Amino acid sequence: YHSNDNAIDVHIDNFNIFHSDTIYNPNLNVSRVSVYVHKDLNVKIRKDLMNDIFSSIWLEVGHPKQKRILVCNLYREWKYLYQDKQTDISDTLNEQSKRWESFLDQVEKALHTGKEIHILGDVNLDFLVFDKKTKLLNYQFLNYFQKYLLP
Repeated sequence: YHSNDNAIDVHIDNFNIFHSDTIYNPNLNVSRVSVYVHKDLNVKIRKDLMNDIFSSIWLEVGHPKQKRILVCNLYREWKYLYQDKQTDISDTLNEQSKRWESFLDQVEKALHTGKEIHILGDVNLDFLVFDKKTKLLNYQFLNYFQKYLLP
């Protein structure tokens, strides 16, 4: 979803749409992930868990008088869209790692809320390929989340 897109083009009756904060980054102006939530569900967007360099949406979801959970939808991109090809460094391992670490910081903050957390999305990691670039990112992903994954 691009900041110049018309919201009416993606409207679905009885649903609210949420976008990642990357849409507000003046160098990006795009949300690589959007979430539709039915209007009957109580939802609060958790901007305190989001930033404008990584495409993630954190929502606190639940029904009245029931336990609320945190749901994150993410998209980890290899490189930013719409960048100048001559000066774009967003696909370098260093820049990808910075973005991934910013997401891991979001997860740490979410863990400190004490709420149950569900993380969904496309992390764009191919665990069958082990070249230099994917090896580090795969390792970061597995090493961090291994302690939280269910057996």
